[in-house]
Amino acid sequence: MLVREQFLKHVLLPATPSFAFAVDVATPVQVLGCRNRGLIAVSIALVTVLLALCSVIVALFLRIRKDPNSVWWIGTTVVLIIPAILLILAA
Repeated sequence: MLVREQFLKHVLLPATPSFAFAVDVATPVQVLGCRNRGLIAVSIALVTVLLALCSVIVALFLRIRKDPNSVWWIGTTVVLIIPAILLILAA
């Protein structure tokens, strides 16, 4: 049961901005316009990068304390950085 909660907390919940980013990219230009779609994509990527930096800090503190949960926080960082990588690849 604990692994399921950890998976929900550290993988599925941080994947929500990635899903929002994918929805924004898949939205036709006629719906939101080019500028608005771009601003939404950049803002999602910026927020996820800031959250990824926070999760890296938490992972480092937990790693120093030899806590096994630090691996979950590293996974959270990887999941959160996906929109920024996709934005760089799309540009």
